[in-house]
Amino acid sequence: YLVIHIKSLYIFMMKKIINLNENNKDFEHEKNFCSFFSHRCFVKFYGFVKENGNIIGFIYEYMSNDSLMHFVENQQNPIDNLYLLTIINRIFQGIKYLNIHSLGHRDLKPSNILLDHDYLPYISDFETIKKLNDKKNELDINKNSIDIGSLLYLPPEVCFQNIITKSSDIFSFGLIIFYLFEQKHMMKFNNELEENKYKIYMITNASTNMKKIYQSCVQLDPNERMTNDEIQKRIIIEINSFFNQKVYLKQLTYNSFVQYAVNFLVESMYIDIDNPVLKNFYQVVLKTKEYCALFNKQDNSDIFLYLGNLFYYGIVVEKDYNQAKECYEFSSSLKNNSISQLYLGNLYFNGYGVEQNYLQAKYYYELSVKQNNPNALISLGNLYLYGKGVKQDFLQAKKYFKLSNKISPNSDICLILGYIYGNELG
Repeated sequence: YLVIHIKSLYIFMMKKIINLNENNKDFEHEKNFCSFFSHRCFVKFYGFVKENGNIIGFIYEYMSNDSLMHFVENQQNPIDNLYLLTIINRIFQGIKYLNIHSLGHRDLKPSNILLDHDYLPYISDFETIKKLNDKKNELDINKNSIDIGSLLYLPPEVCFQNIITKSSDIFSFGLIIFYLFEQKHMMKFNNELEENKYKIYMITNASTNMKKIYQSCVQLDPNERMTNDEIQKRIIIEINSFFNQKVYLKQLTYNSFVQYAVNFLVESMYIDIDNPVLKNFYQVVLKTKEYCALFNKQDNSDIFLYLGNLFYYGIVVEKDYNQAKECYEFSSSLKNNSISQLYLGNLYFNGYGVEQNYLQAKYYYELSVKQNNPNALISLGNLYLYGKGVKQDFLQAKKYFKLSNKISPNSDICLILGYIYGNELG
């Protein structure tokens, strides 16, 4: 359902729970993931809808451009390779996040990748996400009742042996790569999903490097599939190939190409901020007026966040906290960017480029905390722990540290909490 927040008139998507007793496992999986995990490449979760204390629905960001499958099926011409790489990069980042937290999605497919107003892809359908153990995970799968879209993207160990491994999502990722470049489902060629007839088809429309990623991801033996580190290295190689193609740099000035280009730049920063090729490119961007004008035309908060980071850390340019502050403020004003708000708080906390002001730092940390930024929670906790700009309050500090650790487990925070409890503070 589409729902509207009356005060802001903001449109959200509500997923209503139907027949909870029949879908209890799926509900628990989705509730657990939404409560404790979040990532920029997953559809944003805002909160639960409750009735008489019971959860009856989930509120998510509304994805206005349908699914990746809908997008591909309605393309009459080949999809631009820059956009394809942006999609692949974001899906991979989402899978990597799941693997880091020992989670498996178990149902990655084009119809579960949703597109926002800028056509940025987001992974959805959290009811299938399950915690993985180090050992094999037995699944209860009825291939006669499973959705055919899911069946086309299931790895063989799930399809034939009812087990899931850390590389199972990698296999589905490989099939999505095939789908993007060939604009058709690979498994559609197979008449029957039988183990002895399972056949892998080759990609014909991709670069040699991308073909290697695909071929390694769709190995039938889970142990022979490419690791996350290997995939990331290959994606970075692919990204660098675009930065070295002058035709793409020139196309940055064309309006029809701008949003793809800006999204590509942002995603490239996320996967490898220390990439020397990327640093060189940004050096050119920051010195070229037409590119700076291009960024100013775009309502894209992430690009200003990362431009701010370049000035904040002195990456490819000299450190300039005033320039960083301007970028963070603009980023925050565009989409209420919680990371930019965190950095603004840090500038005031440390007195970088501004007069040190703990109350102003607290203001920005609290803005960031409203969006459940775990690092902002830590920063607020530190203000109360050390009495910076506020009265020292160990109870408040403990509250913020615990909330941060709940959202994103952190061994350092566990040590601080241990210190607080051990010394009976608060």
